[in-house]
Amino acid sequence: MVKKFTQPPAPKAPTLPADLASDLAAYDASEPAAAAATAAPAEATEESTGTGADAYLAFLEADLPKPVAHHH
Repeated sequence: MVKKFTQPPAPKAPTLPADLASDLAAYDASEPAAAAATAAPAEATEESTGTGADAYLAFLEADLPKPVAHHH
């Protein structure tokens, strides 16, 4: 016995809300502790250790150490 094939409905693309900014603001307001906790440590560690884009670019632009000539 063979079942009759019925094609599933085509998927629909999700739609964005009419006012995305207010929805995002409402989400941020509902989770203020999570947003503050993820933003604060990243800034503190970057400033305290001196790492970041400027430090990395300075490292890349620095001259390479000169090779040491070994005498045998």
